[in-house]
Amino acid sequence: MRIAYHISVHTKPKQFQWLFDAIYNPEDLFAVHIDKKVSDATAKAFVEIVGNKPNVHFSDPWSVIYGDWALCEVELDGIRHFLEHHDDWDYFINLSGQDYPLQNRPQIVAELTKDPTQNYINLIPLDSLPRYFNRRKRWFCFRVKDRFVRTPIPYLQPSQIKIDWHGSAWHILTREFCEWVCSADIARESMSFLRHVKLPNEFLMQTLIMNSPYRGTLNTAYKRKMVWKDHSPHPEILTMKDYPLLLESDAFFARKFDPDTDHEVLEALRRRIDAAPG
Repeated sequence: MRIAYHISVHTKPKQFQWLFDAIYNPEDLFAVHIDKKVSDATAKAFVEIVGNKPNVHFSDPWSVIYGDWALCEVELDGIRHFLEHHDDWDYFINLSGQDYPLQNRPQIVAELTKDPTQNYINLIPLDSLPRYFNRRKRWFCFRVKDRFVRTPIPYLQPSQIKIDWHGSAWHILTREFCEWVCSADIARESMSFLRHVKLPNEFLMQTLIMNSPYRGTLNTAYKRKMVWKDHSPHPEILTMKDYPLLLESDAFFARKFDPDTDHEVLEALRRRIDAAPG
């Protein structure tokens, strides 16, 4: 099995090195997106960490802001690259530079191989969530430079597409589903609508798979471990106090980490999966 990893980074090259050293191998494929807003020095640091590895591609940079469609376009660019340039991969996994694996490659591959048709996407019905989640798709949104704007203008949902689900922006997708995402008319129509909603990356893959022929391949165990505080839009930085939770998890990856906050938890996980030191 060959995995195509897409990694988005915008800060903390030191943390990216922990991740990259843990997951890199010559058998898999890697695409790295460096946010266009980072300084030249930071971008150079990311590039130097990767080095001259032939199976690593640096994507064209986008300027990403919270809530905006660019979050989706960065990932879709990665999928398109893998489809256009490589015909021998099986799964696409998206990561951020502050993720770290909880399992090693043989464990991840063994689990994915049990049923290689499954798409691992977190999916929650909108009608089970607080009402403000539903409002994210009901008002027309757009971007002005580096500012995200939600207008009071009602946004009419296309009648032929169901947009009734929400969930995490982190997932594991089969190549076959990725091919459908990049070619189907209803996928393009879904993306056209989601371009102007708030946090479209938390609707995108949920909407696409539930409006696709691949609906029956959905596995909602999306293989990520995060710790949240009430009403926080971002997961907590994981530390050694969270280590018992990480040991109990069957997730492939956890987020988010910061070696400047807690170096020990990364070192403990590194030893557990026998990864290269960061």
